[in-house]
Amino acid sequence: MPLPNSIFISYRRSDSNDIVGRIYDRLREHFGKAIVFKDVDSIPYGDDFRIHLVRTVGQCQVLVAVIGSTWFKTLQERLIGKDQQDWVRTEIETALGKEIAIPVIPLLVGGANMPNENDLPKGLKSLAHRNAIQVRPDPDFHMDLDRLILRLEEIVGVLELATQTPTNGSSIKPEPTAMAIAEPSAQSAQSQSIGNITISGNNNPFNAVQARGDVNISQTQTQTKAANPNIQAALDAVGDLKRAIAAIDDLDETEKAMAAIPVQKLEAELKKPHPDRGVVDKTMATLQKALDGVVTLAGLIAKVAALVAKA
Repeated sequence: MPLPNSIFISYRRSDSNDIVGRIYDRLREHFGKAIVFKDVDSIPYGDDFRIHLVRTVGQCQVLVAVIGSTWFKTLQERLIGKDQQDWVRTEIETALGKEIAIPVIPLLVGGANMPNENDLPKGLKSLAHRNAIQVRPDPDFHMDLDRLILRLEEIVGVLELATQTPTNGSSIKPEPTAMAIAEPSAQSAQSQSIGNITISGNNNPFNAVQARGDVNISQTQTQTKAANPNIQAALDAVGDLKRAIAAIDDLDETEKAMAAIPVQKLEAELKKPHPDRGVVDKTMATLQKALDGVVTLAGLIAKVAALVAKA
């Protein structure tokens, strides 16, 4: 099941605004509005778009980089004009960076070609080696989008539909999935355990989704605690570091958002039943590099590193 903002569409308005509107509408129709991020439609009013963009790229599962006929020309102009911030470049570089390293799909529109590696700045050079897909005008548009959707489904998953609508217009309820629990026959008292949660009730049939009558729900222990005390200690320290980054004055908001990306990735990996040591060590190194020179956080970073090494 795709997560919110799993698919990030990166594009230049001056270059491909119209075709991106069609692409977004098709992806939104297939995956749902919450799954597909497009700046104008997805950034809440009043939010700092710079911070929101960086954070969202850090949370997405795939970035679709739409490249039109003037995409590279605009990049060159922004590189020459040092005072001009190129947010499209920032989005793609963030996705390609070691701390994120998510799939980046170049989407060629308007007859555009892939830029040459030698013509790209350092942070974008690997984009030239990503396999691109071309989206052509009608009558080929929907066929090309079908190919893109199939690839995106491989990355983010397939949406589970609640109902199916056949051609005659009637509604058909799907067969129960693994998440559905059959309702048992009525008994005087029943109880059901799911993991370490026990649900019990009197005089009424019930299931894990719906309960009627006198029902008590009890949990024997907190599930969020890691079984390994070393991992839990590392998670606690990472949480302290996350709060310290948010409160510090030495970093601006964009720098905080960038530093939060490896912190979130480290936290997510440590919460897994079997954390990947290679991912943990690599993410920790990225975090230390990102916060190198921030004196007020040096002690806390050293503590996190020591605890992560033991985890």
